[in-house]
Amino acid sequence: MLGLHCHNDFGLALANVFAGVRAGANLVDVTVNGLGDRSGNPSFAEVAIGLEVLYNVKTGIDLSGIYRLSKEVEEISRIPIPTNRPFVGKYAFTDEHESHINALQKDPFACQGIRPESIGNKRLYLLGKFTGPTVLKLKCMELGLALNNDDYPNVIEQIKTLADLHGGMIADADLIDIVRRL
Repeated sequence: MLGLHCHNDFGLALANVFAGVRAGANLVDVTVNGLGDRSGNPSFAEVAIGLEVLYNVKTGIDLSGIYRLSKEVEEISRIPIPTNRPFVGKYAFTDEHESHINALQKDPFACQGIRPESIGNKRLYLLGKFTGPTVLKLKCMELGLALNNDDYPNVIEQIKTLADLHGGMIADADLIDIVRRL
């Protein structure tokens, strides 16, 4: 048995884990959400998913509960998960760009190597200056809003105007207000 214990002081803990496993390590110390001394340790989610998806290593881990576990540790530790944390951050599976959403509609792995549902997370759609009809339709479905196809150009124009005023993105409440004013 060859074990590996890394810290993320230089932001390379995950890379070190993958290199160590490729070199023969079969025991890796990880922590949920990467918590640990100094800059933390390798993240359980990133290691488990990376080994399975990128390196085809069968870990025997049920990946479907990773998001829930991460949220429970966040609650217990009172250390917030960064919103852009891979796999478990609130915005890890979020897009605004029409081109990304269209690509994902054709191939769910077009932009990312894993489906958010497979680990208990979900895809989110943001509205902003790159919003197009596909994103708007999905966001309306998510929020339960009814919108006629004829209204799309007007709503998209209003979204882009608001996004410019608000620094790039608009809130769901803004879209709800736009649709109610139609």
